[in-house]
Amino acid sequence: MHWTRAAIGLAVVLPVGVYAAAVGAVWWLQETLLFPGAYGLPDDPARQAEVAASLGATPLRLTTADGDGLVAWHYGHDADRLVIYFGGNYAPIEASGRLGTALVDLGWEVLAVSPRGWPGCDGTPGEAAFHEDARAAWAWATQTRGIAPDRVVLHGRSIGGGIVGTVLDEVHPAGFVLESTFDAIGPLARAAMPWAPVDLLLRHPLRTVDRAPHATAPVLQLHHVPDTVVPIARGRALAAALHDAAFVVLPTGAHDDSAVLDDPAGHAAWVAFLERVAPAADPAPPDP
Repeated sequence: MHWTRAAIGLAVVLPVGVYAAAVGAVWWLQETLLFPGAYGLPDDPARQAEVAASLGATPLRLTTADGDGLVAWHYGHDADRLVIYFGGNYAPIEASGRLGTALVDLGWEVLAVSPRGWPGCDGTPGEAAFHEDARAAWAWATQTRGIAPDRVVLHGRSIGGGIVGTVLDEVHPAGFVLESTFDAIGPLARAAMPWAPVDLLLRHPLRTVDRAPHATAPVLQLHHVPDTVVPIARGRALAAALHDAAFVVLPTGAHDDSAVLDDPAGHAAWVAFLERVAPAADPAPPDP
Protein backbone atom coordinates (compact mmCIF):
# COMPACT_ATOMS: atom_id res chain seq x y z
CA MET A 1 0.00 0.00 0.00
CA HIS A 2 2.87 2.36 0.84
CA TRP A 3 4.45 2.01 -2.59
CA THR A 4 1.11 2.24 -4.31
CA ARG A 5 0.39 5.59 -2.69
CA ALA A 6 3.87 6.80 -3.56
CA ALA A 7 3.39 5.79 -7.17
CA ILE A 8 0.05 7.57 -7.29
CA GLY A 9 1.60 10.68 -5.79
CA LEU A 10 4.43 10.60 -8.33
CA ALA A 11 1.97 10.15 -11.17
CA VAL A 12 0.17 13.32 -10.05
CA VAL A 13 3.17 15.46 -9.14
CA LEU A 14 5.39 14.64 -12.13
CA PRO A 15 3.03 15.96 -14.85
CA VAL A 16 2.33 19.06 -12.79
CA GLY A 17 6.06 19.67 -12.43
CA VAL A 18 6.67 19.19 -16.14
CA TYR A 19 3.82 21.57 -16.97
CA ALA A 20 5.11 24.18 -14.52
CA ALA A 21 8.59 23.90 -16.02
CA ALA A 22 7.20 24.33 -19.54
CA VAL A 23 5.19 27.39 -18.52
CA GLY A 24 8.23 28.82 -16.76
CA ALA A 25 10.33 28.32 -19.88
CA VAL A 26 7.79 30.23 -21.95
CA TRP A 27 7.93 33.09 -19.45
CA TRP A 28 11.72 33.29 -19.28
CA LEU A 29 12.50 32.55 -22.92
CA GLN A 30 9.69 34.32 -24.70
CA GLU A 31 11.93 36.94 -26.35
CA THR A 32 13.90 34.08 -27.93
CA LEU A 33 10.68 32.35 -28.98
CA LEU A 34 9.00 35.48 -30.36
CA PHE A 35 12.01 37.18 -31.93
CA PRO A 36 14.39 34.41 -33.04
CA GLY A 37 16.01 36.67 -35.61
CA ALA A 38 17.56 38.67 -32.81
CA TYR A 39 19.28 35.57 -31.46
CA GLY A 40 19.86 33.25 -34.40
CA LEU A 41 21.15 35.44 -37.24
CA PRO A 42 24.93 35.73 -37.70
CA ASP A 43 26.56 39.05 -36.83
CA ASP A 44 28.93 39.72 -39.74
CA PRO A 45 29.79 43.43 -40.11
CA ALA A 46 32.24 42.76 -42.93
CA ARG A 47 29.58 41.03 -45.01
CA GLN A 48 27.09 43.80 -44.23
CA ALA A 49 29.55 46.40 -45.53
CA GLU A 50 30.31 44.34 -48.64
CA VAL A 51 26.65 43.83 -49.52
CA ALA A 52 25.76 47.48 -48.82
CA ALA A 53 28.51 48.62 -51.19
CA SER A 54 27.34 46.23 -53.89
CA LEU A 55 23.79 47.60 -53.62
CA GLY A 56 24.76 51.27 -53.43
CA ALA A 57 23.27 51.56 -49.93
CA THR A 58 24.72 53.88 -47.32
CA PRO A 59 25.06 52.22 -43.88
CA LEU A 60 23.83 54.38 -41.01
CA ARG A 61 23.72 54.18 -37.23
CA LEU A 62 20.42 55.39 -35.77
CA THR A 63 20.32 56.26 -32.07
CA THR A 64 17.08 55.68 -30.19
CA ALA A 65 15.74 58.01 -27.50
CA ASP A 66 16.92 55.55 -24.85
CA GLY A 67 20.45 55.48 -26.26
CA ASP A 68 20.68 52.22 -28.21
CA GLY A 69 22.16 52.07 -31.69
CA LEU A 70 20.40 50.51 -34.67
CA VAL A 71 21.80 49.37 -38.00
CA ALA A 72 20.10 51.03 -40.97
CA TRP A 73 20.75 51.33 -44.69
CA HIS A 74 19.77 54.32 -46.81
CA TYR A 75 19.06 53.69 -50.48
CA GLY A 76 18.76 56.44 -53.10
CA HIS A 77 19.01 60.21 -52.80
CA ASP A 78 17.17 63.41 -53.73
CA ALA A 79 13.89 61.58 -54.35
CA ASP A 80 11.66 63.81 -52.17
CA ARG A 81 9.77 60.72 -50.92
CA LEU A 82 10.92 57.87 -48.74
CA VAL A 83 9.87 54.43 -47.51
CA ILE A 84 10.84 53.33 -43.98
CA TYR A 85 11.13 49.54 -44.01
CA PHE A 86 11.20 46.98 -41.19
CA GLY A 87 11.60 43.39 -42.38
CA GLY A 88 10.67 39.96 -41.10
CA ASN A 89 11.91 37.96 -38.14
CA TYR A 90 14.71 36.13 -39.95
CA ALA A 91 15.68 39.04 -42.17
CA PRO A 92 19.11 40.61 -41.65
CA ILE A 93 19.64 44.10 -43.03
CA GLU A 94 21.10 42.58 -46.21
CA ALA A 95 17.67 41.12 -47.01
CA SER A 96 16.36 44.64 -47.69
CA GLY A 97 18.36 44.77 -50.91
CA ARG A 98 15.65 43.61 -53.32
CA LEU A 99 13.04 45.98 -51.91
CA GLY A 100 15.50 48.87 -51.62
CA THR A 101 16.71 48.67 -55.20
CA ALA A 102 13.18 48.16 -56.53
CA LEU A 103 11.98 51.29 -54.75
CA VAL A 104 14.93 53.35 -55.97
CA ASP A 105 14.02 52.30 -59.52
CA LEU A 106 10.48 53.54 -58.79
CA GLY A 107 11.79 56.95 -57.70
CA TRP A 108 11.92 56.51 -53.90
CA GLU A 109 14.49 56.70 -51.19
CA VAL A 110 14.46 53.90 -48.63
CA LEU A 111 15.49 53.67 -44.99
CA ALA A 112 15.73 49.97 -44.08
CA VAL A 113 16.12 49.45 -40.33
CA SER A 114 17.13 46.48 -38.19
CA PRO A 115 15.32 46.60 -34.83
CA ARG A 116 16.73 46.24 -31.35
CA GLY A 117 18.79 43.11 -30.79
CA TRP A 118 19.21 42.15 -34.47
CA PRO A 119 22.80 41.72 -35.78
CA GLY A 120 24.84 44.87 -35.22
CA CYS A 121 22.17 46.56 -33.10
CA ASP A 122 22.27 47.26 -29.39
CA GLY A 123 19.77 46.19 -26.77
CA THR A 124 17.12 43.53 -26.40
CA PRO A 125 14.00 43.16 -28.57
CA GLY A 126 10.57 43.82 -27.11
CA GLU A 127 7.47 45.91 -27.60
CA ALA A 128 8.70 49.02 -25.76
CA ALA A 129 12.03 48.79 -27.58
CA PHE A 130 10.34 48.41 -30.97
CA HIS A 131 8.28 51.51 -30.28
CA GLU A 132 11.47 53.53 -29.78
CA ASP A 133 13.04 51.92 -32.85
CA ALA A 134 10.12 53.01 -35.04
CA ARG A 135 10.27 56.49 -33.54
CA ALA A 136 14.00 56.74 -34.27
CA ALA A 137 13.43 55.77 -37.90
CA TRP A 138 10.63 58.32 -38.24
CA ALA A 139 12.81 61.05 -36.69
CA TRP A 140 15.67 60.30 -39.06
CA ALA A 141 13.42 60.37 -42.12
CA THR A 142 11.46 63.52 -41.23
CA GLN A 143 14.05 65.51 -39.28
CA THR A 144 17.58 64.38 -40.14
CA ARG A 145 16.83 63.61 -43.78
CA GLY A 146 14.12 66.29 -43.88
CA ILE A 147 11.46 64.48 -45.92
CA ALA A 148 7.97 65.92 -45.38
CA PRO A 149 5.82 63.52 -43.30
CA ASP A 150 3.20 63.33 -46.06
CA ARG A 151 5.92 62.05 -48.39
CA VAL A 152 6.92 59.16 -46.13
CA VAL A 153 5.46 55.63 -46.20
CA LEU A 154 6.07 53.10 -43.42
CA HIS A 155 6.32 49.51 -44.63
CA GLY A 156 6.47 46.54 -42.26
CA ARG A 157 6.68 42.88 -43.16
CA SER A 158 5.58 40.16 -40.69
CA ILE A 159 7.13 41.13 -37.32
CA GLY A 160 8.18 44.36 -39.05
CA GLY A 161 4.48 45.13 -39.43
CA GLY A 162 4.13 44.76 -35.68
CA ILE A 163 7.01 47.22 -35.23
CA VAL A 164 5.40 49.72 -37.61
CA GLY A 165 2.15 49.09 -35.76
CA THR A 166 3.60 50.57 -32.56
CA VAL A 167 3.38 54.04 -34.17
CA LEU A 168 0.28 53.43 -36.28
CA ASP A 169 -1.71 55.89 -34.16
CA GLU A 170 1.18 58.24 -33.44
CA VAL A 171 2.73 59.40 -36.70
CA HIS A 172 0.98 60.85 -39.74
CA PRO A 173 2.72 59.65 -42.91
CA ALA A 174 1.44 59.41 -46.46
CA GLY A 175 0.52 55.79 -45.81
CA PHE A 176 1.34 52.43 -44.27
CA VAL A 177 2.08 49.13 -46.02
CA LEU A 178 1.53 46.05 -43.84
CA GLU A 179 2.69 42.83 -45.47
CA SER A 180 1.80 39.43 -43.95
CA THR A 181 1.09 41.21 -40.67
CA PHE A 182 -0.91 40.08 -37.62
CA ASP A 183 -3.45 41.88 -35.48
CA ALA A 184 -1.73 40.82 -32.23
CA ILE A 185 0.80 38.27 -31.00
CA GLY A 186 -1.67 36.69 -28.56
CA PRO A 187 -3.80 34.72 -31.06
CA LEU A 188 -0.66 33.39 -32.77
CA ALA A 189 0.87 32.34 -29.46
CA ARG A 190 -2.36 30.68 -28.31
CA ALA A 191 -2.56 28.69 -31.54
CA ALA A 192 1.06 27.57 -31.19
CA MET A 193 0.80 26.77 -27.47
CA PRO A 194 -2.84 26.00 -26.62
CA TRP A 195 -1.73 24.38 -23.37
CA ALA A 196 -0.12 27.56 -21.98
CA PRO A 197 -1.83 30.50 -20.21
CA VAL A 198 -0.54 32.81 -22.91
CA ASP A 199 -2.50 35.89 -21.85
CA LEU A 200 -0.85 35.74 -18.42
CA LEU A 201 2.64 35.12 -19.74
CA LEU A 202 2.90 37.46 -22.71
CA ARG A 203 5.10 40.51 -22.10
CA HIS A 204 5.05 41.73 -25.72
CA PRO A 205 1.48 41.47 -27.03
CA LEU A 206 2.03 43.86 -29.98
CA ARG A 207 -1.68 44.57 -30.24
CA THR A 208 -1.67 46.58 -33.43
CA VAL A 209 -5.43 46.01 -33.56
CA ASP A 210 -5.85 48.38 -30.58
CA ARG A 211 -4.04 51.21 -32.36
CA ALA A 212 -5.61 50.56 -35.75
CA PRO A 213 -8.84 52.57 -35.21
CA HIS A 214 -6.75 55.67 -34.53
CA ALA A 215 -4.58 55.52 -37.66
CA THR A 216 -4.97 58.67 -39.76
CA ALA A 217 -3.21 57.52 -42.95
CA PRO A 218 -4.40 55.03 -45.56
CA VAL A 219 -3.17 51.46 -45.20
CA LEU A 220 -2.38 48.80 -47.78
CA GLN A 221 -2.41 45.25 -46.45
CA LEU A 222 -1.21 42.27 -48.47
CA HIS A 223 -1.59 38.65 -47.34
CA HIS A 224 -1.06 35.21 -48.87
CA VAL A 225 -3.98 32.82 -48.41
CA PRO A 226 -1.68 29.80 -47.79
CA ASP A 227 0.34 31.65 -45.10
CA THR A 228 0.72 29.19 -42.22
CA VAL A 229 2.96 31.40 -40.07
CA VAL A 230 0.55 34.33 -39.87
CA PRO A 231 -2.81 32.96 -41.07
CA ILE A 232 -4.82 35.30 -43.25
CA ALA A 233 -7.51 35.46 -40.55
CA ARG A 234 -5.09 37.49 -38.44
CA GLY A 235 -4.61 39.95 -41.28
CA ARG A 236 -8.35 40.23 -41.82
CA ALA A 237 -8.90 40.94 -38.12
CA LEU A 238 -6.47 43.84 -38.37
CA ALA A 239 -8.08 45.16 -41.55
CA ALA A 240 -11.48 45.15 -39.85
CA ALA A 241 -10.16 47.53 -37.19
CA LEU A 242 -8.76 50.04 -39.70
CA HIS A 243 -10.86 52.87 -41.13
CA ASP A 244 -8.99 53.21 -44.43
CA ALA A 245 -7.45 49.86 -45.40
CA ALA A 246 -7.22 48.11 -48.75
CA PHE A 247 -6.80 44.38 -48.12
CA VAL A 248 -5.21 42.53 -51.03
CA VAL A 249 -5.67 38.75 -50.93
CA LEU A 250 -2.96 36.78 -52.73
CA PRO A 251 -4.25 33.26 -53.56
CA THR A 252 -0.80 31.69 -53.82
CA GLY A 253 2.54 32.10 -52.11
CA ALA A 254 3.90 31.46 -48.64
CA HIS A 255 4.81 33.63 -45.67
CA ASP A 256 8.43 33.90 -46.77
CA ASP A 257 7.51 35.13 -50.25
CA SER A 258 7.52 38.87 -50.83
CA ALA A 259 3.95 39.95 -51.48
CA VAL A 260 5.13 43.13 -53.18
CA LEU A 261 7.98 41.73 -55.27
CA ASP A 262 7.14 38.08 -56.00
CA ASP A 263 3.40 38.31 -56.72
CA PRO A 264 2.33 40.27 -59.83
CA ALA A 265 -1.02 41.31 -58.32
CA GLY A 266 0.62 42.29 -55.06
CA HIS A 267 3.30 44.26 -56.89
CA ALA A 268 0.74 46.14 -58.98
CA ALA A 269 -1.35 47.02 -55.92
CA TRP A 270 1.77 48.17 -54.04
CA VAL A 271 3.02 50.42 -56.84
CA ALA A 272 -0.44 51.92 -57.35
CA PHE A 273 -0.79 52.60 -53.62
CA LEU A 274 2.60 54.31 -53.40
CA GLU A 275 1.83 56.52 -56.36
CA ARG A 276 -1.59 57.39 -54.97
CA VAL A 277 -0.44 58.43 -51.49
CA ALA A 278 2.79 60.17 -52.54
CA PRO A 279 2.86 60.82 -56.29
CA ALA A 280 6.15 61.46 -58.01
CA ALA A 281 6.92 65.14 -58.16
CA ASP A 282 6.51 66.78 -61.55
CA PRO A 283 9.90 67.37 -63.16
CA ALA A 284 11.12 70.92 -63.06
CA PRO A 285 10.44 72.81 -66.30
CA PRO A 286 13.52 73.34 -68.47
CA ASP A 287 15.25 76.68 -68.30
CA PRO A 288 13.98 79.04 -70.97
